[in-house]
Amino acid sequence: MSTVKDYLKRTVSEKWALGHFNFSEDEALRAIVESAVKLKTPIFVGTSEGERKHIGIKEAVALVKAFREEF
Repeated sequence: MSTVKDYLKRTVSEKWALGHFNFSEDEALRAIVESAVKLKTPIFVGTSEGERKHIGIKEAVALVKAFREEF
């Protein structure tokens, strides 16, 4: 598995961007992850302060872990 540092080095040397996408529900995260898989590109995902209040930090972490395992 590549590290964030590895990906960031690649973005510079290969001249491409690494996207960051916020999610506030599992359907949004699924759409983000499925798109990244289809495009075969790494991504960052996160939540804003407001979204964290909506979804909950533990739930967000659990969703990300579940999607990493699934995809």
